[in-house]
Amino acid sequence: MDEAINYVVSDWTPWKNPNLGNVDGELSIGQIFSSKLDFQLAMKMFSIKSHQEFTVYRLNASVLVLKCKKAPECQWRLRAMTVKDTELPRFFLALEQSNPGCLLYSKMIPRNNPNEEIFQHVFWAFTPSIQGFTHYRPILSIDGTHLYGKYKGTLLIAMGCDADVNETYSRWTELDAYHRFCMRHLASNFNTKFKDKTLKDLMCRAAMESKALSHDGGRRYGIMTTNMFEVFNGVLKGAHNLPITALVQLTFYRVNSYFTIRREHGANRLASGEEFTPHIDIRIKAKVVKAGSHEVLLYDHVAGRFHVKTKHSIGSSNRKPRTYHHRHRSSTIRVDPDMGSVLTCRHRFRREWVLGDRVQPYIIQSGLYVFHRMGHVKVDWPLITALLERWCPKTHTFHMPVGEMTITLQDVVILFGLRVHGHPVTGSIDIDWHALCEELLGVRSTETDIRGASLTICFITTHFSHLPPRVVDEVTLQRRARAYLLLLVGGSLFLDKKGVYIQLAILPMLTDFDETAQYSWGSATLAHLYRELCQASLNSVETITGPLQLLQLWSWERLHVGRPSILLVPSWCIPC
Repeated sequence: MDEAINYVVSDWTPWKNPNLGNVDGELSIGQIFSSKLDFQLAMKMFSIKSHQEFTVYRLNASVLVLKCKKAPECQWRLRAMTVKDTELPRFFLALEQSNPGCLLYSKMIPRNNPNEEIFQHVFWAFTPSIQGFTHYRPILSIDGTHLYGKYKGTLLIAMGCDADVNETYSRWTELDAYHRFCMRHLASNFNTKFKDKTLKDLMCRAAMESKALSHDGGRRYGIMTTNMFEVFNGVLKGAHNLPITALVQLTFYRVNSYFTIRREHGANRLASGEEFTPHIDIRIKAKVVKAGSHEVLLYDHVAGRFHVKTKHSIGSSNRKPRTYHHRHRSSTIRVDPDMGSVLTCRHRFRREWVLGDRVQPYIIQSGLYVFHRMGHVKVDWPLITALLERWCPKTHTFHMPVGEMTITLQDVVILFGLRVHGHPVTGSIDIDWHALCEELLGVRSTETDIRGASLTICFITTHFSHLPPRVVDEVTLQRRARAYLLLLVGGSLFLDKKGVYIQLAILPMLTDFDETAQYSWGSATLAHLYRELCQASLNSVETITGPLQLLQLWSWERLHVGRPSILLVPSWCIPC
């Protein structure tokens, strides 16, 4: 009996302090017996010592119920059941013994019954992974995946990235830690909230290309996402439906197999003189075959400037050759000045509008009166093209022989009279545009007038270009002023290349003219111009749009080239 008790105590049971059964004839609630034979012996000793006669009331494979022979006068009963011991502690014990150095930790939550506990969480790290931390960059990628089996929960995995050959890190002894977000998860959550793919792409570009790295203090070590975790998810494929013990066992065998087999394959490929993996070899060969029909014109070997022209493949005579222009449009001019083409825009909006004296106060109230007074300026397309050839998309500046220069917010204020501080020009596109047009403009639009979040210019010019001669109320005057401002802003500052549609996202900002004057129209105009200049600076682009009048007036003010002559009126011709 002592040997049996010692055996049970040395084993890892799911309870911290089990109350082991004994053969002294004393019974208590919660006692545990190592075997059925020990339980039967204890019951005989209890019957003899307590003079308690009993009979079997219920018996099956897992439950035994005894009751007094004098029932129902005697209410004595005893219930015993088999206890299933958890396999997880046993597996951990075997794992620790066979793999010295493994780190294993589990936590249980006690219940009211002192012999029952609830599993809460478990942490494990294998010895090779622990030893590999000395060769990792001092950064961890942590992500979680849900478990879908009987026991719901989350599997958290911490991944490290090994350093390059010439890199050494010894900063794992630091106590302080810094938290950073995965940029792809952040962009996905951003898109879920605002549902705008364009804004999502812009945020990804800003985060991945410059902002997150340049303002991070070097703590990311070039790691922007948790892609390594997604790769490891492939190693644990099929493990999300398993119980806890089976999940831990699977991670041990899968990781061991993964590293052992890959190490063997890698050694064999290196021994045979193969440099890349089979997957990379296949992709390289496919790219080589595809590039066999390309025509490459080298511009600058040192800077890596070249021109790639593709030809249609055999059997596809309907396809036209495609040309990929990955360089600035100025690279074509340097090779052959005659290759360059003057940029144009097929449709340009000219403001032809009878405003009326009663509508003008609302234009002044909106803060856009100075821009309204500027009138129409004919675009000098050769001048715009020449400026674009010196535009640098990375710095948003013009590279002139004397240095760099660019359009600033101060230029926007002076030339256009637009506000450059205040509310941002942004809003939602999830709006019933037909109802909004009827509410703010007083005219119900048809299905052909609105495409997506854009309104045709023809709709505005047809209904609002001329003020009726009869007397109109203030509400009608406000609606006509609102229609004119929509055409003024959307048709001159944020015009598309076709010049047929106007963005209706501007209309909610024209509801209250006092609020309209508080928006930072100048900042949005300059940002839109920068974006259009960057897109049109590629030599594959033939058209350009945006607030080109701002660019042209800025050039006339800052540069003497292309500036029109100013007709000076003699003083004696000026009326008194």
